[in-house]
Amino acid sequence: MTPMTKRLRILAVDDNRTNLHILQVFLKKLGHEIILAENGQEALDKFESERPDIILLDIMMPVMDGFEAARRIKAHTTERWVPIIFLSALNRDENLLEGLEAGGDDYLTKPINFIVLEAKLRSMQRSLDLQQQSIDALNRLKTISDAVLEAIITIDTKGCIRSCNLATERVFGWLPEELEGLNVNVLMHEPFHSAHDAYISNYVQGGP
Repeated sequence: MTPMTKRLRILAVDDNRTNLHILQVFLKKLGHEIILAENGQEALDKFESERPDIILLDIMMPVMDGFEAARRIKAHTTERWVPIIFLSALNRDENLLEGLEAGGDDYLTKPINFIVLEAKLRSMQRSLDLQQQSIDALNRLKTISDAVLEAIITIDTKGCIRSCNLATERVFGWLPEELEGLNVNVLMHEPFHSAHDAYISNYVQGGP
């Protein structure tokens, strides 16, 4: 493993045990931790219990195929991006398209070119590192925000509350988790309550 990479937890999924063993040996040589699964349902279970960083997912498997497993995994992924690389002997354009639509992030045909796989893993690692840096920066900002005495509330262009600090409860009497997702006008008296959506719309369109 080179200095630019770090140990990844990789979930490898394939119903062929020989393929799994080859993947396991290769990935361990790169210094990564390997989690194995032999069908889509087992992959989903391992994803929920083991929290891998990257998933290498075969398509044609019993119990649950790779496409369905990818869709379910992506439905569970809310806090962080977990890249899925499909590994399959299917190499037609429609298979690639279905894989991407199911939530796959990349596609590698079998027999696996391990030089290409290593390059893809390095690329994914750089993206994951950037994601972690963003999460760390957001957590630092949240810590600073929660230490401020004034209420700090962020909204989107439709006026929907996306985040608020701890002081919001003291100022407005709402818990942050109660406010998130509501329109910010719930905190306003009339006439501002009724007019605020128009204020935002005007601002988004370039007005004051």
